[in-house]
Amino acid sequence: MTISNTPRRAGPYRGDGSTVAYPFAFRIFDVSDLRVYVADTNGNERGLATGEYTVTADIAAQPTRPGGSIRLRTPLPTGHLLTIITSMEYIQPTEFTNSGGFYPRVLNDSLDRLTIYVQQLEEKQNRSIGGSVNGGSNLRLPVGAPNRTLKWDATGQQLTNSSFDIEGHAETTRSNAEAAIADIRSTVTGIGTHVRTEIAAFRTALSTLQGGSAALAIQRRMDTLESSVNDTLSTINNTQRSINQSQQAQAAELKKIKILALAGL
Repeated sequence: MTISNTPRRAGPYRGDGSTVAYPFAFRIFDVSDLRVYVADTNGNERGLATGEYTVTADIAAQPTRPGGSIRLRTPLPTGHLLTIITSMEYIQPTEFTNSGGFYPRVLNDSLDRLTIYVQQLEEKQNRSIGGSVNGGSNLRLPVGAPNRTLKWDATGQQLTNSSFDIEGHAETTRSNAEAAIADIRSTVTGIGTHVRTEIAAFRTALSTLQGGSAALAIQRRMDTLESSVNDTLSTINNTQRSINQSQQAQAAELKKIKILALAGL
């Protein structure tokens, strides 16, 4: 058969919690050629075991009616992704001899197999990191180092491991911020307690005086002071909440970066 430029992948399909059947449109020689991968909403990906799905495909009719479908034993959860690809062994199982019959179908199958190998490699290459056409950089990766990121060297031609521990730095920053906030809160709380004690003493003293403009002015001044202390404490609490939200956002971004790096994007 002739093979059009059909991608050797189907999907990604998004789960809805009920669908179990997912189609593919490319030719296979055997159901074992297929591989099915799923990813959860956090991007964690795994290949399904053959016992987790069944394959429906007419192998004999593949030259003229390629494709089929897979059926999951359990519905794909809502928001999860599923992709079907092939992972055929790179072998040439057909032998042509100088004697015996010549069968065009056997030759077509062999040529189809070679074309499928190329498409299989193309599908994998399309998911890989590639260099710019105009660039001449060496994209060979260095040996992995724990908690380090990749960076270009001083020449911009070679990838190296950064000496900067991004996760460790984030944790140190978080700890330092929390310690600073706790220290400020402790100090302001102590001041606030002292001020409130003094205000209470003044109010007790004022209660023994006759009403007058001076007494009322002092009362208003103490009310303003107490409100200022409360506002300061509220500001500190809001600052700490903002820091916590920022740290959570940074953690989420770091996770996305790791997922993209593992996926080769």
